[in-house]
Amino acid sequence: MGVSDCEIKVTTKWSSGDVIRPDGDIGQLSINKNSITFHLDGSGDIFARNFVGSGDMNNYKVFTYGQGKPDSSGYFYAVSKAFLYNGSDYKDYSGDKIEGISSFSFEIPELTDWLVIPSVEFGAFDDGTAVICELSTPIIPLKEADPKIYIEYEIKELVSSINNRNEMSLKKVPRVFVEFESPVNDEAVFSNIEILMRFFSLVIGKVSTANDIRMKLDGKDMRMWYFLHHDFSVNSNRNPYCLRYRTKSEDVLELLSLWFRKWYFFSSDESFKFLQDAYFETCTKRVWTIEEIFLVYCRFIEGYDLRISKDEDIANSLYELLIEKLKEEAISDILSPVFKTVESKYKYKEVARWISAGFLGRIGLESRIKRVDERFYCIIATNGSDVLKVDSLQKLYSGIVKTRNYYSHFKPDSTGILNLNEIYHLLPAMNATITTILLSEMGIESDRLKSILVHDDVFWHLVTHLRTEDNGK
Repeated sequence: MGVSDCEIKVTTKWSSGDVIRPDGDIGQLSINKNSITFHLDGSGDIFARNFVGSGDMNNYKVFTYGQGKPDSSGYFYAVSKAFLYNGSDYKDYSGDKIEGISSFSFEIPELTDWLVIPSVEFGAFDDGTAVICELSTPIIPLKEADPKIYIEYEIKELVSSINNRNEMSLKKVPRVFVEFESPVNDEAVFSNIEILMRFFSLVIGKVSTANDIRMKLDGKDMRMWYFLHHDFSVNSNRNPYCLRYRTKSEDVLELLSLWFRKWYFFSSDESFKFLQDAYFETCTKRVWTIEEIFLVYCRFIEGYDLRISKDEDIANSLYELLIEKLKEEAISDILSPVFKTVESKYKYKEVARWISAGFLGRIGLESRIKRVDERFYCIIATNGSDVLKVDSLQKLYSGIVKTRNYYSHFKPDSTGILNLNEIYHLLPAMNATITTILLSEMGIESDRLKSILVHDDVFWHLVTHLRTEDNGK
């Protein structure tokens, strides 16, 4: 195992800061794809953030949040990221960010099987001599500029076996390439990896890791390997015997660029990214309780309706209009005595805020869930009888609201809330609704979206009402 496999173990002396020194503490850096552990012997430095060291003819820099758990010989550190660089030291890379990145590339393991594009071929000469050949493979564009993003196949692991006289392998796999118009720091690298991983998780159905991240620095010929301690996985805990992907690449490849451009724009909107972050966190390897997932789903649906309905923008506009009106002397003369009778003082800005907040609050969670459900194929309503065993949508929506309030606001009264078994049966329908929302934000037209859902290995039984003779084939 090595750098390209993203599995590294380095035991060496580590120096705090940006320059490798001979008097560092012994420690071990262990990297396994998107998981990093870093341990130093001795008492360590509780305030240290960055460490540098060298091993296996490579130099490493580790970024930490500080000391973590101790053991008998020293301390583990809370790691955020690390990088490998074949240079003399790290004087050019001080601080908490890597600057001057012009491009980067990485692998998504699931892309190889999903794309089903032949990249190598076995053959033989007339005399029977066996030969393995590299095949020509297409470049798949995702975004034309700012940044430019595309998928290109690359030969992997040939050099490591080239001196073997008895065995040689040829492996050519797809990599995602991102090229920036002007140099950026590694925050932009993380952001783009996250956008791409989430996009392909929705199109493919699941993703596991962002592997072999290589960066190029502006004006420098060398490459830098970048490692992140972050769980990018989406639905990777799904049944391993489930072999069918959400879509077939041959059916959607021509639309991939259009879908990704819309997804990139959607993901760059901070207000919607906030919702994405909450939802995709529930799809990682972390263990969640049923109640925690339920609350996130409720917040996503409510927050999404707030954003697309523009209710908050309207309420803010109303607030500004009210301020101008309520500060008029004639209004003040009328309302000031009223406030005085209750031993309060008339403050037009506070009154404007109360009215605008009331305007926004007139549409509650129950109405927002119903509105979103009706907009996205009534998946929750259609499966409601499986949750409550009664055909009452009003009771279902009301139960969702009471349950959300009970767990979110620590309400003392549990009357009318859904029990854990009911929440358990509700979650798949809510998840299917949120997935439908996210797929729709790619610009997937309705008939194709319905077809994707009815053939989905996870959601098909929740959307039988969407099946037709055409999409059911």
